Amino acid sequence: DCFGMEADSAAAACESLRFALAIQDEAGATLEPESLFALLHGAQAVLQVGDHHQLPPYSEWADVGYTTSLMERLYALSSVYGSEADHVLHCRMMDVQYRMPPVIGDAVSRLFYNGLLRSRVGLDLVAQPLRVCAVDGVEKRVGSSWANDAEASAVVSLASRLISIGELQAHQVCVITFYSAQRDRISAPANWQADTDDDELPRASPMSSPDDGSVPPGQPSGDPAGAR
Repeated sequence: DCFGMEADSAAAACESLRFALAIQDEAGATLEPESLFALLHGAQAVLQVGDHHQLPPYSEWADVGYTTSLMERLYALSSVYGSEADHVLHCRMMDVQYRMPPVIGDAVSRLFYNGLLRSRVGLDLVAQPLRVCAVDGVEKRVGSSWANDAEASAVVSLASRLISIGELQAHQVCVITFYSAQRDRISAPANWQADTDDDELPRASPMSSPDDGSVPPGQPSGDPAGAR
């Protein structure tokens, strides 16, 4: 890892690196030039691990449509050339997930993976773990972040109701949002019931989002910003 070093020292250290095999994690979230940099040191093979269906790479050229990872491009080539490319390119999808309840995993599979992703977990922990609440709201830019007031109000309303009827306590409510401006709106004390103890309000978690603003709503950039 040459990052975090002085420029001259980093350049010298990286220049001397040599390896036959490069293993790249989160390859689906890395732009092509960044991946190619790791292959300039004698690598005879590369193993890329990632998912180009998830978060796109951060790109300063997103406004002209360049958000392509080397993994995504190679995967597309393998689809075009099929077995003809097997001697130089082999793509394998890990098609079993263990992290989500089946009803959520199956929805993700249908929407993003053409039904190829299978679930191998136990029974759903709750009877109906997946609900969708459609909100007619509009995203707006807030600094380098994004916010949707209608969605924030809906989240506060739903969470407040669950807490008020005793279904859940405040510390059991976790809201995940990809934008810090949206997190701030959801977790603002003024949005919650006046008779709620300030210490019992859902709080913003330590998680943070880069919020570079290069990716429009619907294509989140970086880690989610949580509100708890």
